[in-house]
Amino acid sequence: MKELIEKYKAAQIEVSKLQSELYKTSDGYNYITELNSYGSKTFRHFKNEYTTQLLCDEYYFGDDGFISVYTDNPNHSINAYNGVTVLTTEDLNNKFSSMMKVRQPK
Repeated sequence: MKELIEKYKAAQIEVSKLQSELYKTSDGYNYITELNSYGSKTFRHFKNEYTTQLLCDEYYFGDDGFISVYTDNPNHSINAYNGVTVLTTEDLNNKFSSMMKVRQPK
């Protein structure tokens, strides 16, 4: 049992490292999420489609809130409960300028 627990702990550490690297890696586009949950709004800026979809999956059924996604990736495959809006990078900057300056896509 001890050996199994040690393997499990080592795997958790490795997963944590990979998650951190994944969230830091950019695919060249911007993804801004708007989470509406229990009367509050929270915005997050993601660097790639995969991590954006992970958040959307958490709220997909809308029971604990819903996600709206804004992106400058015209070829995304994100599936969000409240939909995805594709904007130019300039429009993203204008809409979310009080929160952040978004990067120009590659």
